[in-house]
Amino acid sequence: MQRFILPASLRQFTKFPQIAAFVPAMALGAYWLAGETALLAVALGVPLLLFVLGPPGASRVSLEPDTPLQGATEKLSRIQTECLSFGRNSACFVLAVDEHDTLISRYGAVGVDGVMGQIPQRLLSRLRTGDRVFRITDNRFAVVLEPSIRCDLESSIQLSGRLQEAIEAPMHLDEAAVYLSASCGFCLTSKSPEATGQSLLQAAQVALEEARAQGGGSIRAYTDAMRTRQLAHGEIAKDVERALESGQIRAWFQPQVSSDTGEISGFEALARWEHPDRGMMPPSDFLSVIEKTGLMPRFAEVMLHEALHALKTWDQAGINVPTVGINLSQTELSDPKFPDKVKWALDRFDVPAGRLCVEILEDVVAPGASDVVTRNLASLSRMGCKIDLDDFGTGQTSITAIRRLSIQRLKIDRSFITRLHEDKEQQKMVEAILTMAERLGLETVAEGVETVGEYARASQLGCTHIQGFVISRPLPLEKTSNWIAHYRSRLARTPEIRRNAG
Repeated sequence: MQRFILPASLRQFTKFPQIAAFVPAMALGAYWLAGETALLAVALGVPLLLFVLGPPGASRVSLEPDTPLQGATEKLSRIQTECLSFGRNSACFVLAVDEHDTLISRYGAVGVDGVMGQIPQRLLSRLRTGDRVFRITDNRFAVVLEPSIRCDLESSIQLSGRLQEAIEAPMHLDEAAVYLSASCGFCLTSKSPEATGQSLLQAAQVALEEARAQGGGSIRAYTDAMRTRQLAHGEIAKDVERALESGQIRAWFQPQVSSDTGEISGFEALARWEHPDRGMMPPSDFLSVIEKTGLMPRFAEVMLHEALHALKTWDQAGINVPTVGINLSQTELSDPKFPDKVKWALDRFDVPAGRLCVEILEDVVAPGASDVVTRNLASLSRMGCKIDLDDFGTGQTSITAIRRLSIQRLKIDRSFITRLHEDKEQQKMVEAILTMAERLGLETVAEGVETVGEYARASQLGCTHIQGFVISRPLPLEKTSNWIAHYRSRLARTPEIRRNAG
């Protein structure tokens, strides 16, 4: 049956709930003007019309389930045109539920999809007449606002917070309370790079990525600088695979020294990219790109090769360097064959496993860590590799995990070392960490030591090893031999630093 379509003006008229209150008056007026036939037509026809079009206020806001990306883009294009024509403003918001993969591993894909399905109606409850919600991916939602004179940066920030609150309210899944958080990026139509719906949506997604990079629950408004950074990342992504294969990405080495003797106790391998156009790039500029492009396993292989090659080079030069550390993330450790790759590399370079330190962050061994990750760390430990827990104090590592994974050293995060010689509270926290480490039979490394005062106080408190700019910045392999010779030549003149009694 073909559906009857009313004129737009009449459909708009029926959106107001007050019309129902006037039905009796309208019927009475019709009776006086045209008799009983008109009375029956109005009394029966108007309620029927409201029923067909839906209850009053039902079209106040709506969810667009079909072809969500196309629908969002088309809606935004119409809004862009209206804003330009009538001098109004609008905005597009994109919200992403944080840690979606973790939720799936905990509750299952079907359960999480059910939870995600509740979000649109929650978002709609915070919106106005004519606003729209689109579910654009499994865990991403676009909110499109009707044009308004009052849509500005401040009101958009406030709305972002209300939308986050709608998602963060507890949801129920199989009688269990599920707590979510969401990151939000938005772009005003006045800030869109181009006056198209696609450009506005992409700008909001760029802002979302900036928000997610800051951690869960963050909000970011789109700026031109974000687009510049995105374009730069795009160019880097094109170059990164070639850089890994051609040797542009290589290890630089930062020394660690014993606080007891001052002798070199090891080096940490840190990635640097000698880009032909951009010059020397630190890992913060390209590691996220490597991860997004799925090249972390290849990157780990490069860093492992560089570390073992350095040990072999020092051995051949008669330079004693006990260990070299490499950083590993969950991505590399999730490969069931990773221990075999390490064993093959150690055999290839004829280096004992005990001279390789594997540095992991606390989130790698936090509760809920993958069984494969735990298995691989146990395999590396049985092989003889040393396990260092990096940035200790910033996560939620349990003592049980430290013992289960045979961790041998705690690397105390730089945030605890800053101004250690002046800040009594810092000293108390470091003392607590050192006491625990001593009871567990673990060595410690003070990371990021930059001043003589920090060096002296960390040593006096009992940190086993020191690492930081106060000793040396990271060096390319070809410069380490001269640095080692120079350091050892002046080591005899270094005054002894006595530790606190007891």
